[in-house]
Amino acid sequence: MKKEILSCKYDEVFGEKSVFNELQKKNFKIVSFCCSPQSITFLHYIEKKLNVHYRYNKVFEGVSEKKKMKIKYYVGKKNVDYSIKEKKILKLINKKQFREILFGRFKVYVVNANYLFNVLKKKISRNKNYLIS
Repeated sequence: MKKEILSCKYDEVFGEKSVFNELQKKNFKIVSFCCSPQSITFLHYIEKKLNVHYRYNKVFEGVSEKKKMKIKYYVGKKNVDYSIKEKKILKLINKKQFREILFGRFKVYVVNANYLFNVLKKKISRNKNYLIS
């Protein structure tokens, strides 16, 4: 999969040609090691894909290796508390596609990318603020 991953585009972090799109296409397992599952960056890809109203594409410009570049990043609007609520993610744990595992004194969360996308697609279609309310 090295070729597919390296061919991903970086100009839109959560876009159709991003690493996150590849994770979903190949149904990768996403691992949250020793941190809350609300911190899974893949959640922002899902928010982008579902076009939530509390985030928007912001363009960042810079120079890398003497080359100008523009990168789109899906950021939260300033007037909204867009922080993902941990309790909403924990409710999705089902011991099969989304598991919580004790690793010593830490918790590890493992979830299939497509399960997370599909379940959140249903939840957000019913409540546009599902992740943040």
